[in-house]
Amino acid sequence: MPTTVTTSPPSAARVATCTEKSSELDCWRVAKAGGAGAHEATQRLLTECEESQRTIACAAAADLSASTMSTDKLAVTSERGCHKIADSDDEAKLQGEACARAGDARARRGQLLFAAMLYGTGCALDHKPSCEAGLRNRSALEREGRAIDGVQFNMEGIADSDEVAYHVSDIGCRLEKSVDMFTFFGQVGLPFFDGKKKLANCVGAYGRVPVRWRTHGGKITDVHASGPLASCVEQALAGAPSPLHAICGAVIEGSATTP
Repeated sequence: MPTTVTTSPPSAARVATCTEKSSELDCWRVAKAGGAGAHEATQRLLTECEESQRTIACAAAADLSASTMSTDKLAVTSERGCHKIADSDDEAKLQGEACARAGDARARRGQLLFAAMLYGTGCALDHKPSCEAGLRNRSALEREGRAIDGVQFNMEGIADSDEVAYHVSDIGCRLEKSVDMFTFFGQVGLPFFDGKKKLANCVGAYGRVPVRWRTHGGKITDVHASGPLASCVEQALAGAPSPLHAICGAVIEGSATTP
């Protein structure tokens, strides 16, 4: 069952102006209220999302254009707007709703591991529909045994000093800039080798951490992990080299686990 996502127009007392120096939230409020300047405010947010991929701009753009964007574009925009760190209640609400939309899009395509990460991020923002969808998605994952996500593969037994440090499984990516298959397989694993000592210390022998990341400009720019070891894994992967332009997900498991 798809997640129902709704937002209420801001009250008149909170309606702001959308100028070159205005915040994304002010522009969202202008667009949401309708009337003069609404179209221009929406276009500014769409442009900022496309050009800078700023989280709140993308979350706001997805909210405003949910009924007019193509299904694929809405999914991409919503995923860019899904981030667990928000500076205000309005940001948390918009980003939570973006996570729910993006999770629903992934779930409809059978990409349940990605969906779980997106719903989990939304739930971390106290977005109730994301939490509820995450529970439904978890049941589907348990029925399947593992997620099926397009081209998926495992990197088993990444070594450190001739000893297995950890395993990486269920790797899947959505490329934002096309590359050939040989380039993809040659580059997607670079972050795990570059930070293998840190990651090995994070997951230990039996840890298991689902993680999702975005790469841009030759490095990982955005990392979201789940579970009690999430913070350690996020710090280990943040800024790691990755030439791909992609959004990827995987599960990192300790050295004593069986891939």
